[in-house]
Amino acid sequence: MSFKIGASTYSYLYDYSMDDALKRLAKIGFRYIEILSMPPHLWAPDRNGPDRKALKSKLESFGFETVAVGPMYFDLNLASTNPAIRAASVQEVVENLRLAADLGARGVTTIAGRRNALFPAPLDQTWDLCGDSMRQCVKVAADVGVTVFLEPIMYSFISTGADIRRLIEEIGSPWLRGMVDTANSHSTEGVEPALEALGPYLGHVQFSDTVKGQLRHDPVGYGEIDFPAVKTALERVGFSGPCVLELCWIQDPDGGHKVSAERLSEIGFAL
Repeated sequence: MSFKIGASTYSYLYDYSMDDALKRLAKIGFRYIEILSMPPHLWAPDRNGPDRKALKSKLESFGFETVAVGPMYFDLNLASTNPAIRAASVQEVVENLRLAADLGARGVTTIAGRRNALFPAPLDQTWDLCGDSMRQCVKVAADVGVTVFLEPIMYSFISTGADIRRLIEEIGSPWLRGMVDTANSHSTEGVEPALEALGPYLGHVQFSDTVKGQLRHDPVGYGEIDFPAVKTALERVGFSGPCVLELCWIQDPDGGHKVSAERLSEIGFAL
């Protein structure tokens, strides 16, 4: 089975404008795009930011299909015991859902949140708070027709594909689906187990390389992830969507995307 490869604007955030990032990725040949909705490029709640109709037209003029949008989540926490932090986090997801709808994107990426490392709240309380936040997000997702893609990640209390699946099944909405980031899942349970645990609930996949125990999102081939095995697992669970490169490779964003696409093309992926 042949999978398509897309790219995120992530690596271009601080050294290039949004326009430059899109031009560069289009020149490489990508046709599927994921937008990092963070300043200085874009901030979903900003009503004085780039005109969304104009941005959608620009994306279409480059031949892009927008797969997802999403901010960084280090500042946000959908499971916080602080109601103000939790409300702000929900609102950030909601605003991104509206942005995604305006841009014609399929989904919004998010994580569940985290517990205090020094004095964590009880796990069942954290789970319930996250569930309440996620239900608020999913209600808006259904209204605007955009899916929430929930990611397992090492610093969250929801760190495995099985955790994501449990929450999806509890909430019971088709507008909530799981996602796998290869670098993040490699650092916890492994990429293939995460994909297989999500199974039919897998909605989105991000590619980057790393080595276990290090927080990296390197070009494909610069770490130790077995991407042929990842491809086999994707085929096994019946995933058919594009896989998006989410690299943190600011030293040479173009080069990192090119070498990743080349290496993935050797095992049956295509732009």
